[in-house]
Amino acid sequence: MGAAPRRRNIALAGSHRAHPEGAKAVGKVAPDEPVVVWIYLKDPAADVHAPGSAADLAALARPTTRRALARQRAAALAPAIVAIRRFAKQNDLTVRSVQAARQCVVLRGTAARMSKLFGASLRIYEDGQQRFRARSGSLKVPRAIARWTRAVLGFDEALRRAERYVRAGAEAIFVEAPESIAELERLAKSFDVPQFANPLTLIGFAIYVLAALFYIVALKKIPVSVAFPSVAASYAAVAIIAPSGA
Repeated sequence: MGAAPRRRNIALAGSHRAHPEGAKAVGKVAPDEPVVVWIYLKDPAADVHAPGSAADLAALARPTTRRALARQRAAALAPAIVAIRRFAKQNDLTVRSVQAARQCVVLRGTAARMSKLFGASLRIYEDGQQRFRARSGSLKVPRAIARWTRAVLGFDEALRRAERYVRAGAEAIFVEAPESIAELERLAKSFDVPQFANPLTLIGFAIYVLAALFYIVALKKIPVSVAFPSVAASYAAVAIIAPSGA
């Protein structure tokens, strides 16, 4: 008998999602709708210790710095990043961001393409207040990148997690990397608690700068001659520090 054929996709442990609570499916996601996913990476060669074991605690207690940790992760995950870049190019996906220090690569593609590649079941849901896109079921990761993939997450899942935190009593929320003004508006309308977000695009970054200037000049009555250099300096500092893993 010949060898069993190798599976093209590998089931991603822990990826199962139930249908959104309190919502009903009302339609399909348009095939050409843009979808952004965050692929969180793992180093298959890293030592794995039982949670809470002496070895696990010793590894957590090992002294390091953010810069050193960023360099360590960049070196360990270099093959994973190369593989995911190749995977993206072969499948007409765009690499939006590579964040080795955070063990993450951000990809963008159409809903049809993402659903086919990762086995995602995407639907439009309605909960009585708004319509939103969400997925259900489990994901499967293409074999080409499976050994390096820890999790695959998307923007809508971040909103669902934020909702659960708010229901649990959180006094503020942070949503990862909205891409557009429309997504920022949706985020603002969805919650009545203070919100924080780090925009993924340069446009989003510019919005943040303008918002900071408006707050300082219009609300705090600080002269523009003082406000603009202060805001510019603060964002320049962030741009310099961020690549080091801060």
